[in-house]
Amino acid sequence: MNNLLRPMYTKKSWGSEIVWAITDHYMAKTVEIEPYKITDLVVYEKKEKHIKVVYGTLVLAIGQCCGDESDLEYFEMPTGWTRYIGPGMMYRYGATH
Repeated sequence: MNNLLRPMYTKKSWGSEIVWAITDHYMAKTVEIEPYKITDLVVYEKKEKHIKVVYGTLVLAIGQCCGDESDLEYFEMPTGWTRYIGPGMMYRYGATH
């Protein structure tokens, strides 16, 4: 069951997040990245994530935890593309425009 009474909006230096569902097993949120901005580097030791590009082109930088940032692979993901990010990965997002 969703433990949120209403969505939680958070402004970030790179855009914003709206968390719209939280349960004991998952969180669902919408992330908006402003043009030419990038998110902080995130490291997942145990968590997993599924992402879907709703609008625009997302640049995903992804690699094995906890390597060097220079080892990240970059993928351009257009509208409609999805990607699974599993445990033991590090990643960051960017927006092209």
